[in-house]
Amino acid sequence: MTSPLNERNKMLAAEQAMGVLEGQLREEAAKRYETEIEFRHEVDEWSERLLPLLDQVPSASPSPAVWQNIERAIGTSKTNSSPWWAAIFSANFLAPSFAGALAVLILVVGINYLPLTFVPQPTLIAILSGEAAPQAMLARFDQRSGTLTLTTNMQAADGHEHELWVIAGEGAKPVSMGLVAPKATASITLPDDIRQLLAQGAVLAISVEPTGGSKTGLPTGPVIATGILDLA
Repeated sequence: MTSPLNERNKMLAAEQAMGVLEGQLREEAAKRYETEIEFRHEVDEWSERLLPLLDQVPSASPSPAVWQNIERAIGTSKTNSSPWWAAIFSANFLAPSFAGALAVLILVVGINYLPLTFVPQPTLIAILSGEAAPQAMLARFDQRSGTLTLTTNMQAADGHEHELWVIAGEGAKPVSMGLVAPKATASITLPDDIRQLLAQGAVLAISVEPTGGSKTGLPTGPVIATGILDLA
């Protein structure tokens, strides 16, 4: 039987969920997450608390041109045009939504839990949302360790899976980062070639693909959510 967590351990769990720990604190939290049920529950509960905060952020509608490019890319329009990812960097429709969501996270979490260390953290955050998936994913990337932490909140569909992509910059093609569970929190250590793509300003996107993921190396199903990586 485990004992209740004290305030210090609750703070540690909160910062583990936010992905801002470094060094020995990060190692301690990771070990305790694997071995202590109460600590794991506290981290998971914090991860679940972050996504509902997006309800407080006003939605930002993309321009008609963006949706037209998406429709053409997934085959719902007969007109040939540039792929949908080519329009993301010129549309600027993601920035207001991201900035507002990040401000809510910093305000709500920062007031209740002061950081355990004041050393600047090289962490990037992206909040992925879309018309059909307003709270699809919260992604936190630790540039120093190469660890990507994902909290997802999407609807599962029989015969389909969700695939995560990164678009490194204007003119770049989407690169698959693998399949993601519709509702889960997980941390993965990325290979060097993918780490190099996850820089500030890169776009993350989620597409709905057949079981096993895209067979073409590019998104083939609808893109349900996108978000821009920015400093935490």
